[in-house]
Amino acid sequence: MAILARGAADLKTARETLAKGGLAVRDYVCDGSKAADITKTHDQIVADFGKIDVLVNNAGTARKMAFENITDEAWQEDLDL
Repeated sequence: MAILARGAADLKTARETLAKGGLAVRDYVCDGSKAADITKTHDQIVADFGKIDVLVNNAGTARKMAFENITDEAWQEDLDL
């Protein structure tokens, strides 16, 4: 299993927690908002595992504001992420 996040410390904690449950996990530092990071990490994971069988994307943000106050720019930033 491969897990990705921007922060190495968070990844280490997640990997260690998952390993306690018996899962073999490799972690990769990757900023999902940057195409170059995604490409580089994808290529490394394919090199390490041979292929990707399942992808779960849990990237996102949470903005606390009334729906009618969300700007087009805010919507676009969320879609881009």
